Amino acid sequence: MRDRSNGLLFSLTRLPGSRLVFHAAIAIAAWGLLFFVNDRVDPLMNYYIAYAAVFATALFGMVILVGLSGQVSLGNGGLMAVGGYVFALVGARWVEVPVFGPIFGWQWNPAWSIVMAGFAGFVIGLLVGLIAARLRGPYLAGLTLGLAGGIAALANRFPGLLGGEEGLFVDGIFPPESFGFEFPIERWQAWIAVAVACIVGFFALNLSHGRQGRMWQAVRDDPTAASVVGISPAGAKVSAFVVSSVFAALAGATLAILLEIVSPGAYPLGLSLSLLVGVVLGGRTSLVGALIGAALLVALPEWVRSLASNQGWPNQIADNAPNLMYGALVVLVVLIAPGGIVGLFSDLFARLRGAR
Repeated sequence: MRDRSNGLLFSLTRLPGSRLVFHAAIAIAAWGLLFFVNDRVDPLMNYYIAYAAVFATALFGMVILVGLSGQVSLGNGGLMAVGGYVFALVGARWVEVPVFGPIFGWQWNPAWSIVMAGFAGFVIGLLVGLIAARLRGPYLAGLTLGLAGGIAALANRFPGLLGGEEGLFVDGIFPPESFGFEFPIERWQAWIAVAVACIVGFFALNLSHGRQGRMWQAVRDDPTAASVVGISPAGAKVSAFVVSSVFAALAGATLAILLEIVSPGAYPLGLSLSLLVGVVLGGRTSLVGALIGAALLVALPEWVRSLASNQGWPNQIADNAPNLMYGALVVLVVLIAPGGIVGLFSDLFARLRGAR
């Protein structure tokens, strides 16, 4: 007998605009859940949640670029730095002069600085994406790696503007006075980071599950066949790079709020490698995998440091142990579950259903 409830649910999801509503409901539910959790944990846990939200924002873009589009990027950490520096340069404090005049009375605030960081990611992503669309394999990886490594050189080349090695301090990201003076700043930072991650997740859901996502996958699987049906492989690759760059820049701006400083040390070359590790561990083609990868990128280093402290390891070993753990996990995942943790569980569920 046919399950009418499933048929009704399928019909509802096919209504015009239903996909947007469904994805918006997911984003709002996730924000509400994390908002509930943030109010009930200590400041340190709020900091970890905020850090995981930053990684999730960047990894959503990595899923689109690496998983759906099939392009290898080692430079998204550099794009995060672009967002962070633009956020700091534009200004994170309230400005007394209204931006749109006295009629509307809108004033510049950190939210506008985050928007400007995303716009900078769009511009840089478009410029680099036009070049990257012509490259493949190690050449593309080398281009993006050079982008990540060039941030420190630019900061040292223009110390008056970018602050050199010391960087730029980010001031003024404080909770509203109405929350009280005892309101933890870590909770406020977590609210901002989670809000940005949920908004980015909403757009990532719509893009990856819509027509654009199908175009990216078609170009990834067979560029020649995609061009035959009217899809521009170069255009699809550039659009994926632009979206990933915008998400990375927004993550970089949010990270600047957490660290309260923007410097080459805040966006090291290892950050780009960590993002690639996170998307491989969680699952290259899954947004849920991006969330899992973000959690692992935050939890694993803390677990390794705690283990090193308890075992009395030397500082040199303790500092490099997280990277060793990342490498071992990547090798293990590639050998056992090429689809990442999400792919591993999907295969297990499929086998269980087939055994019934």
